[in-house]
Amino acid sequence: MRQKAAIDKAGLKASEWLVIKNLSKELHLKHRYNSETKVIPA
Repeated sequence: MRQKAAIDKAGLKASEWLVIKNLSKELHLKHRYNSETKVIPA
């Protein structure tokens, strides 16, 4: 639930992003369809 809230807060759709790394201060995400990656605050 916390990950989804962080993704939503970053202005992204949680249903389109996969968490590939979950660090204490940041989330590393990968887009489901185009393999784009992003790092957002957790």
